[in-house]
Amino acid sequence: MVKLREGGAIIGLGGVAPFTEGAVQLYLGDRLVLYTDGVLDCLNPHGESFGEERFVDTVVAWHRAPVGTMCERLIQALFAHGGGIKPQDDISILALEYQGGVAAHGT
Repeated sequence: MVKLREGGAIIGLGGVAPFTEGAVQLYLGDRLVLYTDGVLDCLNPHGESFGEERFVDTVVAWHRAPVGTMCERLIQALFAHGGGIKPQDDISILALEYQGGVAAHGT
């Protein structure tokens, strides 16, 4: 698993906040998982956030499942952690799996 370090708060801010562009080589079967901060910040009844470690552990546990199943399990883990508490922020997860192919180049 590789955590991408480049980036910034660009989702939902309409380009207001600056961000750093980066690049990474994807190989057949690689997955890219994008998420909003509401996922990591989701609190349980004891005031503990879901956190990055729990997020990564869940992704790793389900990385061989179909992408849709992995996302479903992430959401289930998130709501189980919340223990019935309504999330305090928006929650968005997008997972993509690279299936190969060559991008078409215009002339």
